Amino acid sequence: MSLWKKSVFPAAAQHQKLDGQTYNYGTAGFRTKANLLDSVMFRCGLIAVLRSKKTKSSIGVMITASHNPECDNGVKIVEPMGEMLIAEWEVYATQLANASNEELGGVIEGIIKDNNIDMTVSANVIIARDTRPSSPSLSASVIDAIKAFNAVYTDYGMLTTPQLHYLVRCVNTNGQYGEATEEGYYKKLSQAFTQLKIQTPGDNSYLPEICVDGANGVGALKVLQLQKELKGYLDMKVFNDGSTGKLNEQVKIFHNL
Repeated sequence: MSLWKKSVFPAAAQHQKLDGQTYNYGTAGFRTKANLLDSVMFRCGLIAVLRSKKTKSSIGVMITASHNPECDNGVKIVEPMGEMLIAEWEVYATQLANASNEELGGVIEGIIKDNNIDMTVSANVIIARDTRPSSPSLSASVIDAIKAFNAVYTDYGMLTTPQLHYLVRCVNTNGQYGEATEEGYYKKLSQAFTQLKIQTPGDNSYLPEICVDGANGVGALKVLQLQKELKGYLDMKVFNDGSTGKLNEQVKIFHNL
């Protein structure tokens, strides 16, 4: 028996796929009711490790359902330069998510063989999640899979999806793209904005103001932090900041931070 099977199989038994459920990885990753996602999260942790070994790079996993209702959740896998998971591996993710508990090992072996993955190569996964009540436990399912593969992970806690994409790229460029911290994200955005404002002809004493609907989610929290870096250049007033109200209630239009 392959060494990885000795640890992955017992861990997978704690996150068994629900009978009758079918999942499909698309542009938004996997997305459905949160109580149906435990096995999917575990298997996405496995996919992230395998992708990391294949690319010899850090891979991101974002637990979120974006603008969906609070009862939903989802997961997206982020490529080394911050891109979405490539189409060929979306197929693998779907196969793994839908494999029966008995088929799981065979599907993993198929991915390893198809991609000539050296299982001795180290793997690193970067994880983040949104503010949904279900996100911490689903994140823990991803981590269980990473540990089962004896891989390394960094859990950044609550972030927006673009922030995780940024961090993955920073890590894989050894900081050339930017500082691999949440603070580095705010600095990169704010410095770009302030330089644009300085270079724009006109009265630089004008203080722009915008209103931001935070939809009672993680974006509201992060806008408030970004505001500190933009003091004197942009005044952002945040509504639905999460202090009251339900996540994404009656949301119609959304923009990611």
